Amino acid sequence: MSMRACFINVGHGDSTLLQIHEKGFKESWYGILIDANSEDSPVDLAKYLKDKNTQHLQHVIITHPHWDHMSGLFDIVDAGINVHNIWECKYKHDSPESKDYRDLVKKLEKAGTTIHKPVASTNPVNLLSTTQAYFFGPPQSDKEDIHDASIVVKIIHRYTDSQESKNASILFGGDAECKQSSAGQDCAWDRIYKNYNSYLSSGVLHASHHGSINGCHEEAIKAINPFRTIISVGNKHGLPDKEALKIYEKYSRTSVTLTRDVKPDYCLTWGN
Repeated sequence: MSMRACFINVGHGDSTLLQIHEKGFKESWYGILIDANSEDSPVDLAKYLKDKNTQHLQHVIITHPHWDHMSGLFDIVDAGINVHNIWECKYKHDSPESKDYRDLVKKLEKAGTTIHKPVASTNPVNLLSTTQAYFFGPPQSDKEDIHDASIVVKIIHRYTDSQESKNASILFGGDAECKQSSAGQDCAWDRIYKNYNSYLSSGVLHASHHGSINGCHEEAIKAINPFRTIISVGNKHGLPDKEALKIYEKYSRTSVTLTRDVKPDYCLTWGN
């Protein structure tokens, strides 16, 4: 039982492929994709997946309906890659791109893809027999702005290393932010830190909102206490923010990696 996590250089956007091997599974890997950007990406995402022997995606998690997180889903479907489950937030963005995305999801649902709309909870969801997800966002309320409504998910995989059972964990921040929402509620990271502080600790942190200062919540990052942090970022908008980068470097026990500095990906492996 093992897991490989590949953080892909898709420019200014997000896309991470988890490949999970389970004992007795006839094919090579189960595929889990977290976000799917293809716009201005130096990597052809659909070709990348096929090159990684990923013809089926057991789960696709779209953290929120912004183009730099969902555009690659069209290419994946067009390439004939099967998507069995889609996890998405409840927020419906009012844009032509979002409408196209909604139409695609409806088409996939009619073809047999199961659509899930998780809400924040301390109850884990079983993605595979060895892999669970804790969803810390979005909240129950549907009055959030699009970033505060982002999925924030911690994925835990149980694996064996030298006959010893261990856990690998990655926390994906989506585009959750720290600024006050237009509804006057606490920001997403304030709420997550308040309600799920004891659940946040993770080996790897996928930084929120491409390393922007709005996505950087120092108390939450300290609680996550990651060995390493990944920032999915291109060359737009002056990101990552210099002050945010200092905070990530302060609390990451080994390293901070920017996806724009890798070709085509940065991969980590747990298990035999």
